[in-house]
Amino acid sequence: MARQEHSGQDSERPLPTRRRASVDKGREVRLHSVQDASSHGIETVYQDLALIPQLPVFSNLFLNHEITYAGPMRLLNKRKMRELAKRYLDDINVYIPNVDTEAGQLSGGQRQAIAVARATRADASILLLDEPLAAMGARESRLIIDLVRGSPRAGWCR
Repeated sequence: MARQEHSGQDSERPLPTRRRASVDKGREVRLHSVQDASSHGIETVYQDLALIPQLPVFSNLFLNHEITYAGPMRLLNKRKMRELAKRYLDDINVYIPNVDTEAGQLSGGQRQAIAVARATRADASILLLDEPLAAMGARESRLIIDLVRGSPRAGWCR
């Protein structure tokens, strides 16, 4: 994990997607999309969080990494996603009363925690955070910092 800070200029610009990165034991790769970056172990939490307010917490936690039943139709296994979402959020000490709650009903800190949790759950080698503590109180900021530090790969980034 790396941290980049700047003066706030250009803070509204999205992160570039056509860049090179050194991944996979120093091998340079060219990234063309968010999905391409994700396939190389790079996850991003954007300032706008990229959550869907109308979807429940468990669905947001598994966005683009949904669990499906085997078979030709690839139906969502919502029961398994609910179960894993509850367990994962408990394991990382993020309190969400009900994983069926729509993300739009959560506090800003809870929504940020869901976005960071989704990225850390993916076990990324590189985690990019775009202003992860913007407009957050001290309690919510501590939650996010602890969540990132508690990430399985965070041992080498302190």
